[in-house]
Amino acid sequence: MKKIISSIYLTIYFAFLIGLTSCDNFDRFLGNLKRENPLDPKYDGLKGIISGTINNLSGEFKHECPIQVVIRDYRYPDFPFNLSLTSNNGTFISQVPPGNYKVIITENIYGINIQNIGNININSNEMKEIELKLPMVKLLPSNYSGEIGILSGKVTYVGGLEVAGAEISAGSWLNITDSNGNYSMNLPVGIYEITAREIQNGNIVSTSINNINININQTTIANLALPLLQ
Repeated sequence: MKKIISSIYLTIYFAFLIGLTSCDNFDRFLGNLKRENPLDPKYDGLKGIISGTINNLSGEFKHECPIQVVIRDYRYPDFPFNLSLTSNNGTFISQVPPGNYKVIITENIYGINIQNIGNININSNEMKEIELKLPMVKLLPSNYSGEIGILSGKVTYVGGLEVAGAEISAGSWLNITDSNGNYSMNLPVGIYEITAREIQNGNIVSTSINNINININQTTIANLALPLLQ
């Protein structure tokens, strides 16, 4: 059993190691990686369904690549019961035995768990639908020929704790913070409003800084502090 679990994690690990951030490669490695839970001796073959839709923070589906959906059984919190990918319109559907589950969505570039919904109780022949929201990444193309500068910074909560997976927007360009709350992105020269957003308790929380100048071949620092909802 340990060998089976290790093989699943190693597959995911090496997929990210060799830079599988393209849609085709990500789908090839994770698209069919689904397993029924072999740990429950009382499993009698009955199933329910968890389905859902993943949108961006504005409530639209605009993610170009499939999004990884992890379903965990609370009885075995360290075992990814089901790994699947969203369809072209951001939907997913998974069959699971009756039980209590958590659904987690993961950003593909940094592997950061962006949002999860827990305590999803599934009975036999029951379907439950959920909605999750995921920040977007839309970076300046590498072949952009205009004048560019660099915007970088850090996002923290007002108390100083780093915010991983926050969405950073500068005009139409988007990035997310890494596991330490840092971000960096190339931008066309100009003046921008910089906004950081994340989901807290199902609500979108944001903060902005106006009149940030991006100059040619220079790095501009913009640190943002998000309020922390209680």
